[in-house]
Amino acid sequence: MENGVFRFSLSYMIYSEAFDQLTEPWRVAAVERLRSILNGQFFEPKHRHLTPAILCDLLSILTATKPDLLATAKR
Repeated sequence: MENGVFRFSLSYMIYSEAFDQLTEPWRVAAVERLRSILNGQFFEPKHRHLTPAILCDLLSILTATKPDLLATAKR
């Protein structure tokens, strides 16, 4: 989406202390939803701007900047 403030439309809240302090059930639910969107398994019209290339970039960014995040829901 070219009209946004950020190049990639992933919430900065993922990097916040509030997100890090979510209780386990909420954190797992949020990460599972995020993973399903990034893997192309969950689609809503509001996600139509997320091309496979953008999803791949977002996944790479998260893996590099918050390596433990996507491991959360695998438990």
